[in-house]
Amino acid sequence: MAIESMTGFARAAGTAGIHGWAWEIRSVNGRGLDLRVRVPPGLEALAEAARTLAPGGRLWMEHFDSIDGINAFHRRAGCAVAEHMLASEQEIRALVTQAGLEIVVSRDQEDGFHLCARKP
Repeated sequence: MAIESMTGFARAAGTAGIHGWAWEIRSVNGRGLDLRVRVPPGLEALAEAARTLAPGGRLWMEHFDSIDGINAFHRRAGCAVAEHMLASEQEIRALVTQAGLEIVVSRDQEDGFHLCARKP
């Protein structure tokens, strides 16, 4: 008996620090490979911002307090925001770089978090 159809599927998910990830691979009848990567909410927006920037365009991220200050506020506030912590400056820089942008300025100080990146 000959095999007339074959489907392969794999899925994995996990976390790395505060970030979650999931990947799926699917192949149907050897006609190609369907690879899907799902990233945490917000990363899609960063990737889309990087995609739509013109070459030389800049992306600015500004916050009214330091990352530690914002996270402390979220913990005190409780409710829905208690679980939503900002990533560290190093993690944010890595995400921006992964989106294809070059860091111009990045600083996390008492007066706020400031990041500027440009599209090459």
